Amino acid sequence: MSENMSDQIRRMHSQGMSTTKIAQTLNIRYQHAYRVIHYKKSVSIKSALKAIKVSKGKKKSIKMFDRMNYQVKRGMMELLTIQDLNEKEWNEIKNFFNNKCAYCDIEDTGDSRNGLVADHLIPAANYGNYVTGNVIPACHDCNDRRGKQEWETWLFLHFPQTAVKRSKNIKIYLNKFPYTHHSNPIENLDIEDQNEYNSILQEWDILLNRAKNLRNKLKNPH
Repeated sequence: MSENMSDQIRRMHSQGMSTTKIAQTLNIRYQHAYRVIHYKKSVSIKSALKAIKVSKGKKKSIKMFDRMNYQVKRGMMELLTIQDLNEKEWNEIKNFFNNKCAYCDIEDTGDSRNGLVADHLIPAANYGNYVTGNVIPACHDCNDRRGKQEWETWLFLHFPQTAVKRSKNIKIYLNKFPYTHHSNPIENLDIEDQNEYNSILQEWDILLNRAKNLRNKLKNPH
């Protein structure tokens, strides 16, 4: 019996192939391979359907509000950071790393579906700027798995055999393109702008709670 796509993905994953490499080999989107690998089959389809029926609406609401909150808070952080990296600079950064992931050395496919992405050494969540010196090329796999973890600690934990060489290369890049990080750029604002910024965040929290209350009211009409 021939394998379907999902079976191929699971087999390749069981053989130790990374999600990015699987996506490149099968010419599919990274997200497709990721979902198949991390999808857990329910022991009982009947019980799963019952659980879904009970919690589906609640989970959707939670995800919706989490997504809204993340996007607004991320956007507010980006107001205080520099987002100046252009296509030419991004290509130069990729060339510095030989068009490979700076962490695992997988080659770029040039395909937006599963090629290299810009990884913040100091995460955007910590006010890291989107500029040369704080951005390196990474495959989807490494970018997703690292998240907000400190890059060098994560590198040595996941790639101990090659971490010394790759860490050295990243540090050469950092020395060539020095980056000064401000851990709390809000402090660079004058008092009036700081108050305005904090006021916007407070107003957003109020609006989010109002939206949640409205959602509950519409779902449970009297």
